[in-house]
Amino acid sequence: MNLISSHLYPRVYQLSLPTPFPIGPVNVYLIVDDKIVLIDAGPKTEAAFDALQRQFRERKLNIENIDEIWITHAHADHFGLASRLANISGAEVLGHPGDRNQFEYGKDLESYRSFFNELKLPELRITSFLEQFRYFVPFLEPMVPTIWLDDGMHLDTGKHQFEVVPLPGHSPGHVGFFEKSGGVFSGDVLLESTSTNALIGFDADTGDRLDSLLDLRLSIQRVSAAQYIFPGHGNVFDSPEPLAEKHLTSQEDRMTAIIGLLTENPLGPLELSEKLFPEVRYPQERYLAFSEVMGYLDWGMRVRSIRKIADDGPVRYRSR
Repeated sequence: MNLISSHLYPRVYQLSLPTPFPIGPVNVYLIVDDKIVLIDAGPKTEAAFDALQRQFRERKLNIENIDEIWITHAHADHFGLASRLANISGAEVLGHPGDRNQFEYGKDLESYRSFFNELKLPELRITSFLEQFRYFVPFLEPMVPTIWLDDGMHLDTGKHQFEVVPLPGHSPGHVGFFEKSGGVFSGDVLLESTSTNALIGFDADTGDRLDSLLDLRLSIQRVSAAQYIFPGHGNVFDSPEPLAEKHLTSQEDRMTAIIGLLTENPLGPLELSEKLFPEVRYPQERYLAFSEVMGYLDWGMRVRSIRKIADDGPVRYRSR
């Protein structure tokens, strides 16, 4: 962990684990207090497990010492190892029920297929998108957390007290752990080196599709007042408000660009994503671009600057 918050958070350690994903290493946080708590768990790979074991041993600890594992969100790089670690240590695993389809993995694939069919996407593209979900299967162990988190729940490790705050957008059940001294263990909501994707998601109870980008914007605002950000990737940093404002402004600028494109001609979300991200080549990146564009289209429809054209062909959008 870097020195930015070591004076306020003694025996809170940032551990870096390798991932097989383009984002690079993932952070997990070890809190050595009256309880030993691990925040997030890394992907299910031997390389990540070995790196975690080594960093525990450097601190005279073993995996068996973990009392609780708190998950910010159920993406493979953040919870993939949780089941294995819990089996070794007997630790409780805490996660938010908004992500239960992600914890058990694949339970909402039909919701995605139905949505893609509603848009009348080509079948080859639907198959390609669904394959992106299956790509992550080797890097996670489906599980059910032993304790479900509630919004506003209070947790403690002993000296440190936390509030569970919902931070949806990147995933439906993404949460942050807000410590009373001003630090936020915020998962992937606000990162220094890259913007966070607002991913297509569905309500675990109703199956309704969520306004992911609008949710993410509210989540960024929630963490912007923190004193320190303990992110899922990259270094711990302080004073997040300027960075949050930069990301929010960038989103507003992109929205303006999208409205401009849709003024010229109506476009489907695939066409629009290709115009906005012409450099994207790989299927996984293409899905991320498509997912991001859907967030902007939902936002535009919500504020009535964009309307949907649903006729006999693929769904298209244009500005009002």
